[in-house]
Amino acid sequence: MASGYILNRGALTLGIHCQRVCRNISLSQVREKKRWMKAYTYLMARKLKLEGPPPPKPRSQKPHWDYHAEVQAFSIRLHENFSLDLLKTAFINPCYLRTEQERRQGLGVDAEATPLALKDNIQLSKNGEGFTKNFLSDWCRASFPSLPSEGVESIVGHLTTSAFVAHVARNLGIEDLTMSAECPVPD
Repeated sequence: MASGYILNRGALTLGIHCQRVCRNISLSQVREKKRWMKAYTYLMARKLKLEGPPPPKPRSQKPHWDYHAEVQAFSIRLHENFSLDLLKTAFINPCYLRTEQERRQGLGVDAEATPLALKDNIQLSKNGEGFTKNFLSDWCRASFPSLPSEGVESIVGHLTTSAFVAHVARNLGIEDLTMSAECPVPD
């Protein structure tokens, strides 16, 4: 008993963890890491260096994706009451419709028997661009009454540039909701 206690106590101070299997046999594990782990991580790092990172996968192809719930959560996150059908239409790019029709033709699905019931966002985009420019110019004139019209135009021009709008959209999480043919949604 005392010798077992001394053995266990000495093993613990040396960093060796002992397990008592039965009265006379004790197993010790010297290393904390598995022997195969170093070689495996080395091979995986080498493979990543040779092949590069894997291509990004759209969120909609990952498990447990509920598009309807995500669109509804987006509407709530903005604190706006949009029609969900209108919001879903706003997230459909024309390139997605073309790709979907080509995919259906490749599968041999008849276009007349099962039509694609989606509309693209071209008309909504044009309406939204006009509305945004009018709203921003009215806001600038109301907020900064002494600002000349050139200043208002430059502020509205900056806030409606594609780079600025893409930055705001990316931070709102629109990339995951947008249905596009390309996975990282282009600006």
